[in-house]
Amino acid sequence: MSNPPQLVARLIGINKYNNYPDLKTAADINADNLEKFLKEKFEGDIKSIKDGDATRDNIIKELTLLQETFERNKAILFFFSGFGGETSAGTSIICPADIGKDKDKDSPGITDQTLIQMFDNISRARGNNIVSNLNFDS
Repeated sequence: MSNPPQLVARLIGINKYNNYPDLKTAADINADNLEKFLKEKFEGDIKSIKDGDATRDNIIKELTLLQETFERNKAILFFFSGFGGETSAGTSIICPADIGKDKDKDSPGITDQTLIQMFDNISRARGNNIVSNLNFDS
């Protein structure tokens, strides 16, 4: 019998936000369920980051580490379940658990431009083999 394919996955599930009401859907359970499924089908570095651990800094750190920490040409999956939206400037964002209401002292969202740049960096460093459930209309 052949070995399962290799996969690197970062699965973000945020149901509880520091400064906003909890989601009514189970975003954290979405990440758990996907992690369980992927671990049954694939080998590799499959990790979910949920709720209070899914801060802006931790999400950015995990994406940055993907540029450095595994063999080139492994399949890469980035999954996000949680609040997302659009800024007043029309920029799409995903909302980390620590997103705040006060732009001067709280964590901002992670913009589509930031994510696209990070995915591009990962692709350049590790191969053009990254997929995400995010939809960038820009």
